[in-house]
Amino acid sequence: MNPLNLVQDIDDTCNADCHTLEYPELCKNVLTDLYNFKILTFNIRSIQQNFNSFLISLSRTSLKFDVLILTECWIDKNSVIGVVDGYNCYRTERFINRAGGVVAFVKSELNPIVSEPLLNDANSLYIDIPNCLSILGIYRSPSITDVSLDVLGTKINYTFSNRLLKMTKQYISKPLTHIFNLSLSTGQFPNNWKTASVTPLASFHQLAEIIIKC
Repeated sequence: MNPLNLVQDIDDTCNADCHTLEYPELCKNVLTDLYNFKILTFNIRSIQQNFNSFLISLSRTSLKFDVLILTECWIDKNSVIGVVDGYNCYRTERFINRAGGVVAFVKSELNPIVSEPLLNDANSLYIDIPNCLSILGIYRSPSITDVSLDVLGTKINYTFSNRLLKMTKQYISKPLTHIFNLSLSTGQFPNNWKTASVTPLASFHQLAEIIIKC
């Protein structure tokens, strides 16, 4: 594969096509046969209460997803997980808070290697499908305070804490290293890396001056 094409693919991969569909039946118009591997992620908000509704919606799509990942499952060690025909079920075991938990259903014939990375503030499942791809499903409760970094008076907010990134480094270090080295060697910089959410913080006297001028 041409390295330049791969860098372009990184940009294309980072961009998500979003569709608002009125009915689950319309999903098949978007996820056509061009996609040979399909993953569904769903924030179920209590698997005990909403599992049957999820199965109904899933059947209405008329699609056979390869992997189903459910987050905010509200599970603990005593929770009983329902069955999806044709899939093997995997779940997180660690309890962080009552809304936590990740459950994955993987097609039986895929024979994945599944592990649970130990993250201090998030539940996660690492799903490695041999000779195919690897998936990291993470749920981090909004009740956990976001970690921010102050650099020269500028506050930068991160979606994931530095601690979470450090604890997943064994899973993400190799693909990230490859991407960074490819960017340097080709002189190409993915467009999505050129954007950031940065909120400048004015000092008290600066804020006063602004208010007076207004």
